[in-house]
Amino acid sequence: MMNLNPKMMQEVVAEAFDRTDSLRWQMAITRTAQELESNPFMHYDGHALVILSESNEIYSANGTRQCKTFAL
Repeated sequence: MMNLNPKMMQEVVAEAFDRTDSLRWQMAITRTAQELESNPFMHYDGHALVILSESNEIYSANGTRQCKTFAL
């Protein structure tokens, strides 16, 4: 499991919430924070965060929107 700085995580989440009034984005921010705190299947490859999701999909957090839910 990755070691995340809890204080920094809290600050980043708070800043992200401050930047949007969209309920959809707030839900995405909340879900992402939960995933980062609980998912042991993540790896930073030097360029992106590679994540194995609960649906057994592999995502690369690299600034592109790959999540199937986003496409809905």
